[in-house]
Amino acid sequence: MGAAGAAAAWLTGDGREAVGELLRQAAHRAAHRPAVEFAQWDALHFTGACSRAAAPLDAFHHIRPAHPFLDNQVVRTAFAVDPFNRPSVFKPLLAAALPELPPWLTGRQSKGNFTAWRLAGVARHLPHLNDLIRTSPLATTGLIDAGTAIRSLKTLARGEHSMGLADLHMLLVTCHWLANPPAPLRGAEHTEGATQC
Repeated sequence: MGAAGAAAAWLTGDGREAVGELLRQAAHRAAHRPAVEFAQWDALHFTGACSRAAAPLDAFHHIRPAHPFLDNQVVRTAFAVDPFNRPSVFKPLLAAALPELPPWLTGRQSKGNFTAWRLAGVARHLPHLNDLIRTSPLATTGLIDAGTAIRSLKTLARGEHSMGLADLHMLLVTCHWLANPPAPLRGAEHTEGATQC
């Protein structure tokens, strides 16, 4: 079992009790399946959740993102390969399809790091983000301690470290969504894969 993460420090007693009950219910409903299969589905669900979370921002900027890894046929094909027999080479299909690409690109094992820009954004909009947390139903109903979460946010804004950035990102996205539930998107065919998976 992994570490609880930064978000655990923001929960109140009631919040911890609520999360604990959700975890007990999830464990009760969980099917018995190999950990590697669970990890595959977990990664797929996380990718879908990120796509849904980004949909309002994409729509605002008139961006129509592609989600090939959420396409049902791609998912079925990938899941049909035994995880223990997958090649250890990264991006083998990309390299085979576009051999003109340089090896440093087709062999990359990491994504771009946008931490500096994210921290600059947090610092620039800190007062608004503080209010977003303070007025969130998560705080007003007593599930999280707004003061503790805001202190974590201020630490990030000062650039002291980036630990907990992912947890804070998810908290802010959730607070924003609760304050501004997105209306159904017109012509949202680009999110079809995310909704089916």
